[in-house]
Amino acid sequence: MMLARCALLLALVAPALSFGGVKKGPDSSSAAVEVFKKRYAAPKPGTRYDVEEAKLKSTYKSIAKVYGDDNALEMVKAVPGCLAFDPSNFQGTYDVFCETFGEDKAKGMVRRNPNLLAVKPDGWGGATGAKDDTFYMSYVIAFTRPLGPVLLAGLIAALSVPLVEGLTGIPRAELLGF
Repeated sequence: MMLARCALLLALVAPALSFGGVKKGPDSSSAAVEVFKKRYAAPKPGTRYDVEEAKLKSTYKSIAKVYGDDNALEMVKAVPGCLAFDPSNFQGTYDVFCETFGEDKAKGMVRRNPNLLAVKPDGWGGATGAKDDTFYMSYVIAFTRPLGPVLLAGLIAALSVPLVEGLTGIPRAELLGF
């Protein structure tokens, strides 16, 4: 019940959480490549992010073909690494998401969580296994993305309390001042 309430609240505030207006220039694939190169300035040779510019542009055009140019640029700005994903999965995964959620919901879900571009259409962990929780978590991911470093630091602090308690022998109540 609590999850449903949170999902409803996120659905209501989702328009305010959009990535903002994206101004696209004459060649948005160049803008997307620029965003990628800024984020992954010096990738280690042989890693997933060590990709030629022509392949990055080709992948961007594949995303834009399926999701639209404006959505594609928003996705790259949110998760630049999506240009390193396998473009052969984009159309098949989109088709499965459309079958499961409908076209508008599928586009919105992937726009909010571009990491879904990496999902294969079928098989273990594939798009065929996507249910309502995948859709609702896209709102949570979009909402928490800007807060990532703060939430991560809070999680590390919370998880370190038992470790500090065990190492020092100081009870949790004294350690936290309760």
